[in-house]
Amino acid sequence: DTFNIALPADAVSGRAQGALVLDLPEGGPPVFTLQSDLRGVAMRLAGLGWSKPAETGGEFSISGTLGPTPTIDNLRLAAAGLSAEGTVTLSEDGALQSAEFSAVTLGDWLNAPVTLTGRGPGQPPGVAVTGGTIDLRALPPSEAGGEGSSGVPLNLALDRVIVTDDITLSPFRGQVTSSAGLNGTFEARMNGGAPVRGALVPQRGRTAIRLQGDDAGAVIRDAGVFKSFDGGALDLIMVPRSEGSGFDGQLQIRTTRLRDQPVMADLLDAVSIIGIIDQLQGPGILFDNVVAQFEITPDRLILEQGSAVGASLGISLDGTYDLAGKQLDMQGVISPIYLFNAIGQIFTRRGEGLFGFTFRMTGDAETPRVSVNPLSILTPGMFREIFRRAPPGIERTPQRPPRQERREQP
Repeated sequence: DTFNIALPADAVSGRAQGALVLDLPEGGPPVFTLQSDLRGVAMRLAGLGWSKPAETGGEFSISGTLGPTPTIDNLRLAAAGLSAEGTVTLSEDGALQSAEFSAVTLGDWLNAPVTLTGRGPGQPPGVAVTGGTIDLRALPPSEAGGEGSSGVPLNLALDRVIVTDDITLSPFRGQVTSSAGLNGTFEARMNGGAPVRGALVPQRGRTAIRLQGDDAGAVIRDAGVFKSFDGGALDLIMVPRSEGSGFDGQLQIRTTRLRDQPVMADLLDAVSIIGIIDQLQGPGILFDNVVAQFEITPDRLILEQGSAVGASLGISLDGTYDLAGKQLDMQGVISPIYLFNAIGQIFTRRGEGLFGFTFRMTGDAETPRVSVNPLSILTPGMFREIFRRAPPGIERTPQRPPRQERREQP
């Protein structure tokens, strides 16, 4: 109220005792210091998932000088996992002009300098985060905004945003609000490399992320996932899982080429598709559409269903990838001359034709072992599901049924 800052009605409540020291130097303005352990005061920032119960202590101190326009030389708050220290500048009428905190830490997910800027009576301050890190893996569940909350505007210019152990958006620039989690748009670079753009949306109490890029090959390569795609339009959606950490993901790439991929060359050689090998080693195999449904956890990536389709080749794939050990266990079907072979897709998964070769890849991701069943070409697609085993490394339980396949029109 003193600084004319609009806060939700339940942001601060209760009373606490404090120790006030007032010095009256001769010929100078009064100097004050106020300290409190904050016991008896409840504090809550719903949009950031932070709260301090009234019975919990903390550390609060403020010091400065009194006068027509007071000065605040130091303000420090440490409570319930939140730590901030900085200076406050007041306008001539005593309202907040700015508050600059050189380092703000909140739980394990925020470590950055923060500047608050007054926006006039009745308005919440603007928040600028310049530099530092936000870790989406550790972002706490967000509650609905408090009474009277319309969301805190955040201007983000971060050094990096950590999405998973291997995916970092750095640098990151965005305009978001935080009434019920992070919500807004951004531009960034994948692990400091390929440019991407996207959106953050509150979902399941956490933050869902959508990434789009005009060079899918570069984005995937800089993410450390796959090095052999060239070009293409990328659209990636990652939604927090309802239980535990990690994300459910959907990936789509339009019009990309696969080039210089030794594993694919071995696979094509095993089924004696010489012409397509020449494409792979030359201009690349053109895929009109690549789609995947997956889950990613701190330990592994579970590819529930993936496919890549083009006129000359169709591929389906599922299985697991150990992120730490770089080990994979995948199985799939490769269907040559997909433009004509796709007539059987009505009976099969996307990426599989009426006739195709089943294969499996296991071991080190850089040099996996590839095995092909040449007799599988004799099994028409309509009967393939009868003999297909469960995806490697994926356990099905009543709580975790397989996802329904989503077909798209070519």
